[in-house]
Amino acid sequence: MIHWLSALTAALVLVAAPVSADVTRAIQISVDDPPKFDVVYHRAQTNATGAVIGGIIGASIQAGVEADRDSDKRKELEPHIADDVWQNVFVNTLNEALLAKGFQPQWVEGKADGKGKADVYLQLFPASYGFRVVDSNTLMVSAYVEFEAAYAREPIKRAKSKEPFYLTDKKQASYSDMLLDTSTLNGEIEAVLAQAARRLANKIIYNVK
Repeated sequence: MIHWLSALTAALVLVAAPVSADVTRAIQISVDDPPKFDVVYHRAQTNATGAVIGGIIGASIQAGVEADRDSDKRKELEPHIADDVWQNVFVNTLNEALLAKGFQPQWVEGKADGKGKADVYLQLFPASYGFRVVDSNTLMVSAYVEFEAAYAREPIKRAKSKEPFYLTDKKQASYSDMLLDTSTLNGEIEAVLAQAARRLANKIIYNVK
């Protein structure tokens, strides 16, 4: 089976816009695997007070129960989300944003081996994307994405500090309303992934001189 990143790299090479050699800077990007789709609904209602009252063991059991309930919701929503949405939206948007600013992305699988010379090095640590409760009082739900990144001018052998990225879409809805119109769910995920990719690109462009 062809690894998702190998296939993606080949596609990006074909569509990469030509950039003048005298302004191009190479950026090496390493990422292990894409994030997993998740729904955080019942787990979002857990708070520190409940954990203290219930005790450590009780809180652990409750967390397991809530994770199981969230799993049921994930099974309801996941069929409406494209399997390749992370690659097609987040990765492509990041690639295009970097190209537009004079960077030439070099995607590598797993950890960077240091053999390829680059001007900037980026390590991505994907966590998850999907839907989660953003208001514990109203239980309104929004699309979200969460990951960490480390970037520097020198090869990153071991990321000592990772910058967290957590974004939620402005659009909110109740879970029941989401189930009534599942045709919009993939578009909501695409919107938040594209926004996150552009934010990451801007961070790199303005912080790595």
